[in-house]
Amino acid sequence: MTHGGASIVSFPGAGTSLERSGKELGWKLFPKEEDSDVDAAHAADDSQQDALYPFQEATDLVPDQEDLPAASRGRVFAACVQTSLVLLVFAFLLRARAATLSAALLHTDPEQVNRLLAFPDHVEIRHVAVALGCAAIISGARLLLLQKWPAFAEATDRSNQQVLQNLAPFDLVWVSFLPGISEELLFRGALIPSLYPDWRGVLIAGVGFGVLHKSGGRNWSFAGWASLVGTLYGFAYVQTQDIYVAMGAHSLANLVSASLWLQYRRKSD
Repeated sequence: MTHGGASIVSFPGAGTSLERSGKELGWKLFPKEEDSDVDAAHAADDSQQDALYPFQEATDLVPDQEDLPAASRGRVFAACVQTSLVLLVFAFLLRARAATLSAALLHTDPEQVNRLLAFPDHVEIRHVAVALGCAAIISGARLLLLQKWPAFAEATDRSNQQVLQNLAPFDLVWVSFLPGISEELLFRGALIPSLYPDWRGVLIAGVGFGVLHKSGGRNWSFAGWASLVGTLYGFAYVQTQDIYVAMGAHSLANLVSASLWLQYRRKSD
């Protein structure tokens, strides 16, 4: 949601969405303590936290917007499961027609499309390394952007407050992996083969993925980030011809960013 991407999970009747990744770091809601009586150990620990989350100033540069109400744990879980199931249904329906549609409408190579559609029957170490590398790159880039891009920082902060605030640490597994798996199967594993099984399909799917992330307190800055992240997942998928690479990278990036945000929140409370 993500994160790490970003995730498209809507709350019924609320007109909002939860991340993807989702799940980027937040900090505006939790200002650094300024109590003069804080002890030296606490002060040193705060200094370490500021080194990892130096984003307070960035979010303060953006005009305040109305905070989104934090969704309950049950509501987040229901929205996550429901939306993931819908995405999976659409993904499998589109995949069933992908080779025919792509060849007939866009004159692509059916064999190349079918190679992308195939689910690998074994795990390749190289592909695991690609997934881990993508997740690491996305996590690092997100941290940098949160420091340098106030609009992006504000959007991720508001979205995370709504989605993650009432979750326990073990909840981050399902809230990271359910959207990561379902979104990748649709946007990369179904949409790319249905369009062009090359860089053209990667770019189209990436832009569409980003546009659909302008919701749930997020803005065009976040949509732009989601487009770039989706494009990276797409290139990883096309190059390895392994949808599990994109699923793993997306889910892990979501988990890392959500875990860091929740850790910071607990530390600030």
